[in-house]
Amino acid sequence: MCYGACPETRESSKQRSVVEKDLEEKLIQLKNENRELYDQFEQTIARANSLEVQAEIARLEFNQVFNAIDDAIWIIGNNKKVLRVNTALLNILNLNNEEEVLGKKCHDLIRSDLCSSQDCPLNGPSKKFDRVEADIEIENNNGAKVPYWLTISPLIGLVRETIGVVEQFKDITERKHYEAELMKANTELERLATMDGLTQLANRRCFDENMRREWLRARRETQPLSVILCDVDYFKRYNDHYGHQEGDACLKAVAKCLQTSLLRPGDFIARYGGEEFVVILPNTDSDGAQKVAENLRTAVMSLHLEHKHSLVNEYVTLSFGVASVVPEKESLGYEDLIKSADDCLYASKDASRNTVTFKDLGSSPKPA
Repeated sequence: MCYGACPETRESSKQRSVVEKDLEEKLIQLKNENRELYDQFEQTIARANSLEVQAEIARLEFNQVFNAIDDAIWIIGNNKKVLRVNTALLNILNLNNEEEVLGKKCHDLIRSDLCSSQDCPLNGPSKKFDRVEADIEIENNNGAKVPYWLTISPLIGLVRETIGVVEQFKDITERKHYEAELMKANTELERLATMDGLTQLANRRCFDENMRREWLRARRETQPLSVILCDVDYFKRYNDHYGHQEGDACLKAVAKCLQTSLLRPGDFIARYGGEEFVVILPNTDSDGAQKVAENLRTAVMSLHLEHKHSLVNEYVTLSFGVASVVPEKESLGYEDLIKSADDCLYASKDASRNTVTFKDLGSSPKPA
């Protein structure tokens, strides 16, 4: 019988104390680890909440910017369905709510020639493209067509795949207006550059261009070509007596009479210089050209423009030189045709004036 703790009991108590101490230390360690995990968890939640807030802020900012852009924009998926639309595009469609647009096919809402062509990236076999630009028109509610400059850019996904397109519509009505005005101004400048300011007939430069063109065409088609040169008789005497203003008025009246007396659309008349005029008659032989010249001569006389100091007639008259040719010879140029008409004109002036002298190249000048 033991009075006091037995060795076995003391040993057992000692072991329990060690175990309890180990358990206590492990418990403290677990608590510390749990606290660290909890802190990490809280930090993760805090970061997630912060990212969510930032994402929401970014979304709100994007929506505000997206809708504040003046150009109309929408985002379309590869299935051609609208994914997002801004306010400006809703205005084009005359709609107030994006729900009326989202999920619908783009070509059912806005249609242009691009929709049915392979130029539309959504129609092509490959969705890979850089950028597409096109000039299109969209009909508004009043039936008027409004011009837009359309820019189509790829919409890229997370793994760099093309998941749709972003289309931007810029109203270019004002630009088109300026382009039309510029084209009109350029046309007017071109007209002025080829027009004689006094008589409103074509000028010498325009004559030279038309003469070259008609000569080449006549040579290519083996067709006759005629030129008429005419000159106001004693025009210096007219100017000296009536004054230069009346002289200008006389040239205007003569020019208008000559122009209106030419019946075929292909006939061309120009002011050759001073009181001299020139007429190009395509597909016209010598006989036809003489008849035209005679008609022009009598038409001017019928104006009854007074000319007291003319030595030919009491009215303004013209002398004519006519030359015709079928330009078959390579050695012959249109300058030869003009020179022949000029020689005939001087023959008329050296004779009695107010007459027509003509020549087929290769023959002698003859009075009509």
